[in-house]
Amino acid sequence: MSKKFGIVILNYLNWRDTVECIDSLFQQSYQDFQIVIVDNCSKNESVLELDFLYHAEERITILKTNSNLGFAKGNNIGIKELKKMGVFKIFVINNDIILNEKDYLYELFHHEYSAEIGVIGTAIVNKSSINQNPIQAKVDLKLILKEMAIIFSKRIIFKSKFLLKISRKLLAKKIEHLNDESETINSLEVSKPYYLHGSAVFFTEHYLKKFDGFYPFTFLYFEEIILSLILKKSNLDFLYIPQLSIFHKEDQASILSFNNKEAKKLKFAQKSGFHAISVAFKSLNRIEKNINTTLSEKDYTEI
Repeated sequence: MSKKFGIVILNYLNWRDTVECIDSLFQQSYQDFQIVIVDNCSKNESVLELDFLYHAEERITILKTNSNLGFAKGNNIGIKELKKMGVFKIFVINNDIILNEKDYLYELFHHEYSAEIGVIGTAIVNKSSINQNPIQAKVDLKLILKEMAIIFSKRIIFKSKFLLKISRKLLAKKIEHLNDESETINSLEVSKPYYLHGSAVFFTEHYLKKFDGFYPFTFLYFEEIILSLILKKSNLDFLYIPQLSIFHKEDQASILSFNNKEAKKLKFAQKSGFHAISVAFKSLNRIEKNINTTLSEKDYTEI
């Protein structure tokens, strides 16, 4: 019997987080959904462990990519697989998301929305008790250039030991300030313009009947900004539901940290920024073709 709702979880290396995420899904009051786990070519025991745990679970399909395709393409594989099953309402979540409200899925999946809603999001609370959703900013070329300037500045900082030392001190003060102000931040009323955090997004049928997921040419970063651009070009919109909340293990320290791993990520971020600029000027037909024709069945295998 085909499911009406689907869930995509992208796994890379940390299969234990994926298991904890799925455990929280199976504790939900609403269980009529199909899960697709996409392992993004993990170079450890991830696939073996996940297959051992879930090979007999009819509600779970496990796919493995033949190379690390990044965030967008990796998730799109799961979306495309669910669409082949006839599922056009799909919740895409990071594997470090925990659903700690028992009725979260029921309320999310049964929330009424109009024909112009393409993507839905809820409160996403991190370890610092800060709500990451929504991101209040107007998405346009000015914002993209601003974000790219920040990325460029960080890359310069990483090349200087002196600047890196100062930045770490400022970072500690910034995190302390955010923790002190968390209640104020979380209590802000939602006002447009805004876009949604990419760690947990619910794609409606109005979006998925046109597109097979995220814009596929970004490996990491700018996915949410590009998604906002695509929605605008499609005359679709975001919907934020503040009454619902999930937990995101990633804390503010990891988001703002300055370390070697982050330095490598910035290279991907810079490339993604150029793709965001490209999307801002592309026609909707070209964007649709880019999204819907990039993936091939040769990119992944079913476990």
